[in-house]
Amino acid sequence: LRVIALIVAGIVAMALINQTKKLPAGANRQNFAESFILAAAKVDMRGIPVPMAMSVAALESGWGTGRIYQASNNVFSITASASWRGPKLPVAATGFTFRIYGSLTESIRDWVGLIAGSKLYAKTYAAALTGNYKKFFDEIQAAGYAGSDLQYSAKLQTIHNFIA
Repeated sequence: LRVIALIVAGIVAMALINQTKKLPAGANRQNFAESFILAAAKVDMRGIPVPMAMSVAALESGWGTGRIYQASNNVFSITASASWRGPKLPVAATGFTFRIYGSLTESIRDWVGLIAGSKLYAKTYAAALTGNYKKFFDEIQAAGYAGSDLQYSAKLQTIHNFIA
């Protein structure tokens, strides 16, 4: 049932994405969404709705066109702390080091674990479980996911309105 629900959500998302004329130059939102939906189908999303996760991924990765994502499969721009044991991608322009993943699926799985398993994101995860995307986006911003971007939640809501 979960796979069928993801496929149906994907079809709806594709229809909405195809209707928009606001695509940035060179971006292919449809390919990004299709890839994300297929990868998410392989992950236990732990109750986090795929469109909410995809909204964060789309913003963080520039719909899959961002340099960090292209170099690392890190669709959520998760930084690598000292405790991270996997490969790392230092990015001098940002001053941050990012986690490197072997696949989009690995990146989604790690992000779900971060959101669902961290005290920092407890309110964010609780909002996800209710399906209230506005609350989810407000809570992820309040938890500091986007650093100092005061418009992060609003940006996520705009993206979500395209894909959900």
